[in-house]
Amino acid sequence: LNVFGRKCLEEFGRFNDSDLNVETFKKVAHFEVIVRMHSDINKLTHDRAKLELIIDALFKSKNATQEDIEILQNGRRFINNIKHCNIPHKKMKFNSWKEGLIEFNKAFILLEKYDIKFRY
Repeated sequence: LNVFGRKCLEEFGRFNDSDLNVETFKKVAHFEVIVRMHSDINKLTHDRAKLELIIDALFKSKNATQEDIEILQNGRRFINNIKHCNIPHKKMKFNSWKEGLIEFNKAFILLEKYDIKFRY
Protein backbone atom coordinates (compact mmCIF):
# COMPACT_ATOMS: atom_id res chain seq x y z
CA LEU A 1 0.00 0.00 0.00
CA ASN A 2 2.82 2.38 0.79
CA VAL A 3 4.39 1.74 -2.62
CA PHE A 4 1.03 2.26 -4.31
CA GLY A 5 0.54 5.49 -2.35
CA ARG A 6 3.96 6.79 -3.35
CA LYS A 7 3.33 5.95 -7.01
CA CYS A 8 -0.01 7.80 -6.93
CA LEU A 9 1.67 10.79 -5.34
CA GLU A 10 4.43 10.75 -7.97
CA GLU A 11 1.95 10.52 -10.83
CA PHE A 12 -0.81 12.84 -9.62
CA GLY A 13 0.89 15.00 -6.99
CA ARG A 14 -0.67 16.34 -3.82
CA PHE A 15 -4.17 17.68 -3.88
CA ASN A 16 -6.10 19.99 -1.64
CA ASP A 17 -9.70 19.41 -0.72
CA SER A 18 -11.58 22.10 1.13
CA ASP A 19 -13.71 19.57 3.05
CA LEU A 20 -11.47 16.54 3.71
CA ASN A 21 -7.76 16.31 4.48
CA VAL A 22 -5.20 13.80 3.24
CA GLU A 23 -5.33 11.84 6.51
CA THR A 24 -9.04 11.27 6.01
CA PHE A 25 -8.42 9.86 2.54
CA LYS A 26 -5.73 7.56 3.97
CA LYS A 27 -8.13 6.31 6.66
CA VAL A 28 -10.85 5.72 4.08
CA ALA A 29 -8.50 3.64 1.92
CA HIS A 30 -7.27 1.74 4.98
CA PHE A 31 -10.84 1.01 6.11
CA GLU A 32 -11.97 -0.50 2.83
CA VAL A 33 -8.77 -2.45 2.17
CA ILE A 34 -8.52 -3.97 5.64
CA VAL A 35 -12.20 -4.96 5.76
CA ARG A 36 -11.91 -6.60 2.34
CA MET A 37 -8.68 -8.36 3.34
CA HIS A 38 -10.16 -9.83 6.52
CA SER A 39 -13.23 -11.02 4.63
CA ASP A 40 -11.03 -12.61 1.98
CA ILE A 41 -8.70 -14.29 4.50
CA ASN A 42 -11.71 -15.79 6.26
CA LYS A 43 -13.40 -16.65 2.93
CA LEU A 44 -16.62 -14.93 3.99
CA THR A 45 -17.56 -13.46 0.60
CA HIS A 46 -16.34 -13.60 -2.97
CA ASP A 47 -13.54 -11.25 -4.08
CA ARG A 48 -15.73 -8.74 -5.90
CA ALA A 49 -18.56 -8.57 -3.35
CA LYS A 50 -19.99 -5.19 -2.51
CA LEU A 51 -18.54 -3.62 0.60
CA GLU A 52 -22.01 -3.58 2.17
CA LEU A 53 -22.21 -7.39 2.03
CA ILE A 54 -18.62 -7.79 3.18
CA ILE A 55 -19.23 -5.65 6.26
CA ASP A 56 -22.34 -7.65 7.15
CA ALA A 57 -20.59 -11.01 6.75
CA LEU A 58 -17.34 -10.03 8.47
CA PHE A 59 -18.85 -8.37 11.49
CA LYS A 60 -21.57 -10.98 11.96
CA SER A 61 -18.73 -13.52 12.08
CA LYS A 62 -17.21 -11.35 14.84
CA ASN A 63 -20.54 -11.35 16.75
CA ALA A 64 -20.86 -7.59 16.34
CA THR A 65 -24.04 -5.98 17.57
CA GLN A 66 -26.54 -4.78 14.99
CA GLU A 67 -25.90 -1.24 16.24
CA ASP A 68 -22.17 -1.58 15.53
CA ILE A 69 -22.85 -3.06 12.09
CA GLU A 70 -25.05 -0.06 11.30
CA ILE A 71 -22.25 2.29 12.42
CA LEU A 72 -19.86 0.41 10.11
CA GLN A 73 -22.37 0.68 7.27
CA ASN A 74 -22.50 4.45 7.85
CA GLY A 75 -18.72 4.45 7.44
CA ARG A 76 -19.22 2.65 4.13
CA ARG A 77 -21.83 5.21 3.09
CA PHE A 78 -19.31 7.98 3.73
CA ILE A 79 -16.77 6.15 1.56
CA ASN A 80 -19.40 5.92 -1.18
CA ASN A 81 -20.03 9.65 -0.87
CA ILE A 82 -16.35 10.23 -1.61
CA LYS A 83 -16.23 7.73 -4.48
CA HIS A 84 -19.35 9.06 -6.17
CA CYS A 85 -19.30 12.76 -5.29
CA ASN A 86 -18.94 13.83 -8.93
CA ILE A 87 -21.79 11.70 -10.25
CA PRO A 88 -24.83 13.99 -10.63
CA HIS A 89 -27.57 11.44 -9.92
CA LYS A 90 -25.89 10.14 -6.73
CA LYS A 91 -27.31 11.78 -3.61
CA MET A 92 -25.11 12.43 -0.58
CA LYS A 93 -26.06 10.23 2.37
CA PHE A 94 -25.14 12.91 4.90
CA ASN A 95 -26.09 16.56 5.19
CA SER A 96 -22.45 17.64 5.05
CA TRP A 97 -18.94 16.25 4.69
CA LYS A 98 -18.37 17.09 8.36
CA GLU A 99 -21.38 15.01 9.43
CA GLY A 100 -20.24 12.11 7.25
CA LEU A 101 -16.72 12.30 8.64
CA ILE A 102 -18.03 12.09 12.20
CA GLU A 103 -19.93 8.92 11.29
CA PHE A 104 -16.94 7.47 9.43
CA ASN A 105 -14.66 8.05 12.42
CA LYS A 106 -17.08 6.12 14.63
CA ALA A 107 -16.87 3.22 12.17
CA PHE A 108 -13.08 3.44 11.97
CA ILE A 109 -12.80 3.08 15.76
CA LEU A 110 -14.83 -0.13 15.58
CA LEU A 111 -12.15 -1.80 13.45
CA GLU A 112 -9.93 -2.02 16.51
CA LYS A 113 -12.79 -3.13 18.77
CA TYR A 114 -13.31 -6.16 16.53
CA ASP A 115 -9.57 -6.75 15.96
CA ILE A 116 -9.70 -5.81 12.28
CA LYS A 117 -6.15 -4.68 11.55
CA PHE A 118 -3.16 -5.41 9.39
CA ARG A 119 -1.17 -8.43 10.46
CA TYR A 120 2.52 -8.21 9.53
